Amino acid sequence: MGLRTVAREWEWEFTAAPEALWPVLADTARFNEAAGLPRYAVTDLPEPDGTVRRIGRARRFGITVSWEEGVPQWIVGRRFVHERRFAFVLFGRVVTEIGICPASGGGSRVRYRLSIAARGRLAAVLLRFGFLPAVGTLFAFEPAPIPRVRWESGVQNGSVVTVSFDPLLAKVIAHGEDRDTAIARMRNALAEMVVEGIKTNIPLHQEIFNHSAFKQGGTDIHYLERRLGLK
Repeated sequence: MGLRTVAREWEWEFTAAPEALWPVLADTARFNEAAGLPRYAVTDLPEPDGTVRRIGRARRFGITVSWEEGVPQWIVGRRFVHERRFAFVLFGRVVTEIGICPASGGGSRVRYRLSIAARGRLAAVLLRFGFLPAVGTLFAFEPAPIPRVRWESGVQNGSVVTVSFDPLLAKVIAHGEDRDTAIARMRNALAEMVVEGIKTNIPLHQEIFNHSAFKQGGTDIHYLERRLGLK
């Protein structure tokens, strides 16, 4: 499956002039820190043909992620584009673009565009359903203490979630004497789960566990694609 790309855009207006904002926006290290991205290191690797590959590495929650830095595109004072290509995460390519121009009433208009390319069926389904990785701070993260339901997670209250890692907050496993019992426990766990600060796909899972075809069993690996109208 090829990479499928989904993009989102945001726009803001500021009273400061473009020439005053540009040094702040162009300071990528400062911008990344303000966005909650982890500190990272970049290593230059010379290639036999004389080119240089730039490999970035960051570590968060005990996980090390690496990527290849694309060549930045700059129009000083107006626009820059930054691309990162990941090898072993759900989203193979992340491109950020920031543009700035004078606002009609004075000040500046800033446009921020985030493009994410999916790798594999799961990531494509997530993007198709609108689940771009949600970034931000987890103001509350409280798994429900349901008997015979196991939670596995690498985040906690106050954790900062960024686009540099897979958008997986937790894995939830429900056990039961039969399918109906396990599904009922899972539904209770999802209903009582508390997550505040970022968007999650809990509503999607709740819909699936309430769907008659899923509750009856016999579904296959294409169930979600058919359910979302992808197949």
